[in-house]
Amino acid sequence: MKVFDFDDTIYDGESSFDFFKFCLKRKKSLMRYMPSVISKAVKYKSGELAPKDARQFADKMVKVFFDNCRDLDVLVREFWSAHAQKLMPHMLDKISPDDAVISASPRFLFEGIKDRLPTKNIICTELDEENKTLALFCHGDNKLTSFRDRFGSTPIDEVYTDSLDDLPLINAAEKAFLVDKGEITQIK
Repeated sequence: MKVFDFDDTIYDGESSFDFFKFCLKRKKSLMRYMPSVISKAVKYKSGELAPKDARQFADKMVKVFFDNCRDLDVLVREFWSAHAQKLMPHMLDKISPDDAVISASPRFLFEGIKDRLPTKNIICTELDEENKTLALFCHGDNKLTSFRDRFGSTPIDEVYTDSLDDLPLINAAEKAFLVDKGEITQIK
């Protein structure tokens, strides 16, 4: 089985950040969160954001989105109408129906794009909509844990990712590939 990270691997960019920017144009109430979102995004991409801090910030932003975006399903549909071209065809071609996509991005984002992905095996951040919190933050060690919860001891033949934050998945895989701006380099 092959396992693919989503952001900056299949999708050219960070889908959650792009979605936030997209929503800013429609929900001016989100503007006050922009400085902290940019700051956290930079720290996240540079590896300077501790997993605990990433989870706390993501949990905070879940509540912000539920409070400010009551029409979330409409926003997601409009977002993917404008951003589906950021899916990288050469990466989509590598995915078979039995493979898995695993991501820190929230499930609601995948609801708008799942029909364009070659697999239905999507593991991602899960939300508790009733309490407006994270149920599962699918990041770092949680990616491998979530994979094992779903697929048991199924071997990971190959993993494709843009980040060494996915080291638990990389270590569990027979082969690993780093994706950087669409270029694929075998690292294991």
